[in-house]
Amino acid sequence: MGPDAETASNVEKVSRHVWRLAGGNTAAQIFEIAHADFSGGGLGEILTYVQMNAVGGTAVAGSVGLMEKKDPSGPCIFKPDEG
Repeated sequence: MGPDAETASNVEKVSRHVWRLAGGNTAAQIFEIAHADFSGGGLGEILTYVQMNAVGGTAVAGSVGLMEKKDPSGPCIFKPDEG
């Protein structure tokens, strides 16, 4: 589910702070941790944990990072923590 992936065919709010996106053989869960202007850019970001998995499989990978927008009307992007 990277930049060249198909649009998720199924988006589901699992709980108050968790969303599940699925498309093809891949699924992702986005866990919202905190909201703030972490970058100081004037737009709020969301500190998240993103977990990817193969649908019906056992492989799982995850990363902590920021969901952010470069423009208030633009799409969100996920920037993993590189630390």
